[in-house]
Amino acid sequence: MFKYLLILILGISIGWLVQSSFKHAPLTPSADDLAEICADSSGHEITGQILPQSNNESYSSTEKSAKDDKLECPDALIASTTDDGLLVKLIRTRGILPNELSIMKHWSSIEDLESYLDLFEVNQTHRFRILAKAQMYYKEDFLAALQELYAARLAADEDSLRVINNEITALVGYVDALYFKSSPKISNDLFYSFMLLVNEKQPAFLPAIESLVRNYSLTGEYSMAHDLIDSIPLDYELDSIREQLHQNVDHAEKNNGDYSAGIPLKKLGNQFIVNAMLNDKISLNLILDTGASRTLISRKSLLVIRKLNLDFEHIGHRTISTANGRTSARIFQAKIINIGDYALLKPLILVSNLDGNEKVHGLLGMDFLGKFQFRIDHEKHLLYLSR
Repeated sequence: MFKYLLILILGISIGWLVQSSFKHAPLTPSADDLAEICADSSGHEITGQILPQSNNESYSSTEKSAKDDKLECPDALIASTTDDGLLVKLIRTRGILPNELSIMKHWSSIEDLESYLDLFEVNQTHRFRILAKAQMYYKEDFLAALQELYAARLAADEDSLRVINNEITALVGYVDALYFKSSPKISNDLFYSFMLLVNEKQPAFLPAIESLVRNYSLTGEYSMAHDLIDSIPLDYELDSIREQLHQNVDHAEKNNGDYSAGIPLKKLGNQFIVNAMLNDKISLNLILDTGASRTLISRKSLLVIRKLNLDFEHIGHRTISTANGRTSARIFQAKIINIGDYALLKPLILVSNLDGNEKVHGLLGMDFLGKFQFRIDHEKHLLYLSR
């Protein structure tokens, strides 16, 4: 009996000592405890700092940031707790075009993203690739993005190099498409700076070479086009491509005529006017309208055509959409319409009211422009056509 009583007293004493130690000693969080406090339930970093917690106080994440007795989250710990897949997802993102980079919405700017990356030990290849995406998403700066990708290539392993080359290819295609639109979205200088940098870094990179050759052919710089083609490194697999590019340039030089250097345009507000010849007898000032499917002239121009007894046959009517709504337009067939040395035989031309400047006689639509490769140089006020 005395033995059991002694055991009971000893147990009570030990329990009292343990309780007393927990009551008066501050709680020092372990690494796991810190990780749990530094991150919220969704795994994102909490802006506030860590507090030691006594037995009489409990803190919410918002209360923690309001206390004076603060313990900051170590950078290494932040890196481990916020690496919740966001950084991994960012690195694994293969897209480079703005509409492929929705992940970038997690940061407000390039500077914000760089501050985030500074929390991690990110190798230089990944960092430069990520910054290239940031240049495209936040600024759509093609040249800066390209420079970041070439910086990434310097230290890239074989697998990363393949990914980077694919991103460069996508970027080249994107710039090419923007530049060769009927209304280019980028300037000549930016186009050349971008493509020539690609050609300097990767002399055998065919998408950039083809884009440059196409532009040299449109602007009549045929010798530069041939020189660029000849700069392609000698390689059996590239011989047929080199020969085909030379043939394309020769064809353009043979067929582009005197206007290979560009057809002059006149600026009228935000629009361009080009001079056209109808049936080789009447001169018309037409607005370039890539949104119009058919060429259109005003009713006043029709009166002049009839006075001159030109071959201009009425063949029907068509309903068209205008700025003032839908209206009926008469359809005529002419013998020919010319822009410089470029012609469209037996064009169907609409006749309708045309509001605005009396010096404008109509619209030149895609029935003509669509027959050729064309580009409008908004800076030099030139129209480039190529068969």
